[in-house]
Amino acid sequence: ALRGVEQRWVDEIEARQPYHRLDRPSIHPLAILDHVNNLNKHRFLPVAVLSVQRLDLLINVEDAPGEAIESQDFLDRPITDGGEAARFRVPSGTHLEVAVKQPPRCRVSFDDGLDYDWHPIELIEWVRETVAQFEPAFRA
Repeated sequence: ALRGVEQRWVDEIEARQPYHRLDRPSIHPLAILDHVNNLNKHRFLPVAVLSVQRLDLLINVEDAPGEAIESQDFLDRPITDGGEAARFRVPSGTHLEVAVKQPPRCRVSFDDGLDYDWHPIELIEWVRETVAQFEPAFRA
């Protein structure tokens, strides 16, 4: 299948094969991509759950000269789409600039039979890096 491909790229493809991973080759990114591809091939998509894996909020609030900022957080209740996580105000009602610095890291999960907690963003990054590595092979 690699007839006509330069030897250096054949060697690179060979070096990236999952069986080179001595500890659990089944969790090599290429093996996971193959597993997920085969999981739903010619079948209905499995039920998936989107869950927040990590939520670190760094909230910066602009200073209001001469006024004390009153704050109220709502993190004791479930976070909902469009819901409030916190409220900031000053007695004068001056508009405060509020910025949340970190979006939540989410994960799509489903019962895929793979005994590994893999994350889609990690696979996306691995594919992006791998494609970039092979990009020169497609320039002709």
